[in-house]
Amino acid sequence: MKNDILPSKRLSGIKPSDMRKLFEIAKIYRAQGREIIDFGLGDINVPLSKHVIKGINDALNSGKNKYGSNAGELPLRSKLADISNLYHDTRLTFENVLVTCGSLEGLYDIAMAYINPGDEVLIVEPEFPYFGYQVLLAGGIPIPISLTKNTDFMVTPEMVLDKITPKTKALLINYPNNPTGAIIEKKYFEKIVNICEEHNIILISDEAYEKMVYDGLSHPSALDYNYANTLVVNSASKSLCMTGLRVGYTISNSIELLKPVMQVHQYNTAHASINNQYGLLNGLNHYEEIIDNSLSVLQKRRDLIYDSWKNIPGVFFPKPKATFYLYPNVKNTGMNSTKFCDFALDNGIVLTPGTAFCFDNSNDGGNFHVRVAYGMVNENEIMKASELLQDALSSII
Repeated sequence: MKNDILPSKRLSGIKPSDMRKLFEIAKIYRAQGREIIDFGLGDINVPLSKHVIKGINDALNSGKNKYGSNAGELPLRSKLADISNLYHDTRLTFENVLVTCGSLEGLYDIAMAYINPGDEVLIVEPEFPYFGYQVLLAGGIPIPISLTKNTDFMVTPEMVLDKITPKTKALLINYPNNPTGAIIEKKYFEKIVNICEEHNIILISDEAYEKMVYDGLSHPSALDYNYANTLVVNSASKSLCMTGLRVGYTISNSIELLKPVMQVHQYNTAHASINNQYGLLNGLNHYEEIIDNSLSVLQKRRDLIYDSWKNIPGVFFPKPKATFYLYPNVKNTGMNSTKFCDFALDNGIVLTPGTAFCFDNSNDGGNFHVRVAYGMVNENEIMKASELLQDALSSII
């Protein structure tokens, strides 16, 4: 039977996720018995902390499986405010915190709460691509600030100023950065916050990888600068290895700025899973222990993948300072990002083309970069993939 009902016009220009497409391809190949080394999806296979598991089990055993507060469970919101006050220059209370179904829902709620048709939203890219499409769904216009010409992938105040117009409503910035593993220097971040304040622009800071920083480095938060029109989106997914449990949170210095986001959230998902919220709460009581454990695992992988993959012919990348991603330039292999990912897949390796992380693919964009996610692979797989690519590329370069 033919379906002649058309989808809404807001879906025009919205394409399926390249990351998820490759994830599904890898699943099919494995089902066919093919050996696949998967550097595709940004997941993490460090075991879930016993403290998080205990928090979930205790919540279920005590009957915490009913409806809860839209904004999140009060003890969790208070704990998240306390942690912000501990690590950042803030004086927040539970009212400054909204718990969401992962940070992705927080970003969606912000787009729907504040973006009107025709509003321009500056997006520093490469970036996690979903927010650009959320802006489109809200009727806004994503305006990319491309960093692919910068080997350190660090946005500068001048880049932001160059893109501001009378239609600019917001700036989305993501550091530590997915997919590049880059961080931003405090002096740049402070100037960018000042620019947002001068132009009355909402600053949306995706800080899901805030604690996943290596080599003893630390990373600033947008909350440190006390700009009222700041919304910080964060997540339990990466720092506490809770990806599939879908708990995130949005924090603002301004309670008033958060209220419209709460309105959208209320009619979007009602609230995040109650028992998973209590899992996060108990995990936060052992925050440093859990983070130190995951960082020790991931830093070994980071060091190994950097030392081994830098010898792959035609592939160049800086040493990542954070997250669990590489973002190599593969132009010298003679292939663009899509062809290189196809080539890697033919050799049993799943990578993601850089075009998945860029709206602006002119003048390079993501055309000659690929993302390598090492959160779900072991050290043997890192070495084997390096050897496979070195052998395969040596024969054609």
